[in-house]
Amino acid sequence: MPNRRKFDVLICGSGPAGAMALLTLGARLRILLVDRFSPLQEGSAPKLCGGLLTSVAQQLLPGEPPKDVRAEPWRTRLEFHDLNARRIWAYDVDYVNCYRGKLDRWLLGEALGIAKSATYEQRTQIIGLQPGSRGWRAQLIHHPSGQREEVEAQFVIDASGWREVSRRLLGRELAPRLNAFQLTGAVTGQRSRNFFAVFDSRQTPFYGWFIPKGEMAELGAAFPLDRRWEDPARFLAPFQTYLARRGIEFEGKTAVRGCPLTYIRRRSDIWTGNASLLVAGEAAGLVSPSSGDGISYALASGKAAAEAILAADSQVSQGKPDESLAPQNGLMPAATEGESVQTDYRRRLKPYLRELYFNIRKARWLAHPRTRRWLSCLLPLARNRHPERLPFL
Repeated sequence: MPNRRKFDVLICGSGPAGAMALLTLGARLRILLVDRFSPLQEGSAPKLCGGLLTSVAQQLLPGEPPKDVRAEPWRTRLEFHDLNARRIWAYDVDYVNCYRGKLDRWLLGEALGIAKSATYEQRTQIIGLQPGSRGWRAQLIHHPSGQREEVEAQFVIDASGWREVSRRLLGRELAPRLNAFQLTGAVTGQRSRNFFAVFDSRQTPFYGWFIPKGEMAELGAAFPLDRRWEDPARFLAPFQTYLARRGIEFEGKTAVRGCPLTYIRRRSDIWTGNASLLVAGEAAGLVSPSSGDGISYALASGKAAAEAILAADSQVSQGKPDESLAPQNGLMPAATEGESVQTDYRRRLKPYLRELYFNIRKARWLAHPRTRRWLSCLLPLARNRHPERLPFL
């Protein structure tokens, strides 16, 4: 048998879920963190994300982000533009505005500072995953050398985002998706300090977003997979036209970036793993289909996965018999260990899963223009605030 490196925990992906898992695990265990890109390098694999943090995400962060991570306006207001009902609602929400790439690098730096003994390998990809005698065997390929190796880990945390590494390698059905596109550009004419969510069912069942970032802004939207990719800029053109009619001239300064966006439609689209494989963040389908928020669920699930592993390790260190860790038929970790970790992980995620289940229903309601017309009548009564009309649509 070839010599394999052995670890307690293998973390796939160093985004918010992976970094939070590493930060929570600390220096107590032998940890291998791999990422197919080089996140610590400026400009490496830019994230297609608005970078807004909810109050939940803010509470989960290890501290307040430094100044270079914050974008102006730091605290922003939400404007919901319903082009079908020809109404605009403005809400005071507890969102803060960040540069997503800088946020990821800061969070990962904080995690590596805590887990000093962890092994971090960038540009390393997991290309195989099988159950082993004491956990999992993972086949890695290191770029650009192309060198391959196999490692063993008692626990695996899949925080690979929309790539869903464990689902692909284990032959599970992938979560439903949309195609998301985003463009960074300059704003002239009338300037807004608010975050726009533009809903137009003629264009997409999701929504378009406009988020100011200092002197620049980000414009994006998500579309069904059956729409063709040849010219993604034309998908965003209707939203640019709408902004222009509002007096906001948006001129793109970068190429349009695109990637899949997880868009769950039912509970079964969420998969948190199997036994000692814990799937976190977008890889598990933990993205709100109504708001598109994925950062708060990534942080929460990464922390929950790490806490479940620490709890299991604590049981072992307190005298749990080694026989309970023995393999079943030489394939899977024992149910006493693996299943209890998975159950504990789901228990810690329960409040967030409950919220996601509600958001699945809410997304179905909001997808229908008739439902939004009813809301346009009821919300002013509930909030004592009348929406702005859009006379030019």
